[in-house]
Amino acid sequence: MTIDEHIIANDVLRNVMDKFKNQQVKGLAKYGETVNPESYDVVGWLNHMQQEMIDGVVYAEVLIGVTSKIVEENKRLRKALEDIDKQTSYFWMNKNEQINQANETAKIALEESK
Repeated sequence: MTIDEHIIANDVLRNVMDKFKNQQVKGLAKYGETVNPESYDVVGWLNHMQQEMIDGVVYAEVLIGVTSKIVEENKRLRKALEDIDKQTSYFWMNKNEQINQANETAKIALEESK
């Protein structure tokens, strides 16, 4: 299998390649060219990269907050389900006890009626 075939067969790699291509289309539409090494000097490229990375840190912070809320809600729901499961178990244990007691009472009444 060639590398292109591997990329096409892999959803993640294919999505990354599609995003890369779309980003290049946006860049061409906005700047009229793909990345041009002469657009900035080294410090300019470093500043540009730094700004992009800062944006990435902001996005990561948002996602950490959202994910933390989801994890906490998941914990709360799991606890609620555990509580429901315990209550359901106790309910059926009590029902079984009541049935057993009713059976015993019926046996005693049956024996006494003989």
